[in-house]
Amino acid sequence: MPPYSPGQSSKEELKEQFDSLPKIGMVFRSFSKVAQKEKFYVVAGISEDSILVGHVLINSKSYKQYAPTPEIETLHIPIYEIDYDFLHHDSYIDCRKLHDMDYIRIEDMFVKDKGKYKGMLTDEDIEALKYTIQNATTIKPKQKKKYG
Repeated sequence: MPPYSPGQSSKEELKEQFDSLPKIGMVFRSFSKVAQKEKFYVVAGISEDSILVGHVLINSKSYKQYAPTPEIETLHIPIYEIDYDFLHHDSYIDCRKLHDMDYIRIEDMFVKDKGKYKGMLTDEDIEALKYTIQNATTIKPKQKKKYG
C-alpha cells in the first residue's frame, strides 16, 4: 500500500486507503471540545454499527491533577517522540475516559482535511492502549462493550 499522501492522491484513492487500514491506533490532530484547543487523539474503538468512534486524548504530561493515585497514573501510557514524527516531545495517552465521535468525521479528516491524520501508533502502543482501556475502572463496562 502506498504511503498516505493527501496532496498527491485523489479522494477516491484516499477513501480506498482509509477503508483498507486498521482504525484502532490512528492518530489525528483536531480541535478538542474537551480541552478547548488543538489536540492529538487516538482512535481506541469503533462501534459495531460503524457509526461512532471511541477515542482518547494525548497529553504532553501525565498531569498530577489527573493522576492523583497510582491506579489513575497507570491509565496514562507514555509514548516517545523518537517513535513518532508528529510528536515534538514525549507524551502520554490518557486512557481515563473514552470520548465519542462520529465515524464519518475520522473518514473526512483522512480523506478531505489534509494534515489532520498524523499516523498510526506502533503495534506495541496499540496493545498497551487496548489493555489499559480494558482494565480501566474509570470507563463504564457498557462503553467498553460499545467499542469492542
